[in-house]
Amino acid sequence: MGLEVVSENSERDIRRKEAEREVKYCLRQLAANIMRISRGGGSMEIGRQNVALIEAFDQYFEAYGHYPSLQDMRAWLSPDAAQKEYRPWTDRPYNDPDEVRWRETGETDFGDAVGVMRDGGLQLVASMLLDQTAQASQGKKQILSGVRELEQAKEKMQAYHNPPATSPQRKATKRKAFKKVSNPWDD
Repeated sequence: MGLEVVSENSERDIRRKEAEREVKYCLRQLAANIMRISRGGGSMEIGRQNVALIEAFDQYFEAYGHYPSLQDMRAWLSPDAAQKEYRPWTDRPYNDPDEVRWRETGETDFGDAVGVMRDGGLQLVASMLLDQTAQASQGKKQILSGVRELEQAKEKMQAYHNPPATSPQRKATKRKAFKKVSNPWDD
């Protein structure tokens, strides 16, 4: 009898995982299409995508007894979470040598700044669609904050890749002079 319960739980768990996977896929597909349509692209499949999402929500409700939480939907719609899911090799531990180097060079700061601007842009667009001026202002502020962070990241990257001639880093990576070769087409 204990085996039946385990088997029943496994089947329930499988239904739940499938329901969650379906809602996440349908939600992402619809959200991406709406964004593309607002930019002049997208697909005419929007009606079918809405129906598929409603059906996926119903499947989720049957499996869990409730609809997904806002927290779950935020996580499923997070571009960063989606990228880590689709490209797990990019999710490196904090002490990974490449990750450490990227923090030193400012490359991770650059990515973080782009994320701040992206989130601000989403806030701004959503607020403009509903004529919510206070929220639109917050979106604009977030975009400008991201621009400032981007400039700082750019400066950090330039300082790392182009150190002053007197710095130990520059001396260690001093380039060899190349012999100038004449160009036959310059004649």
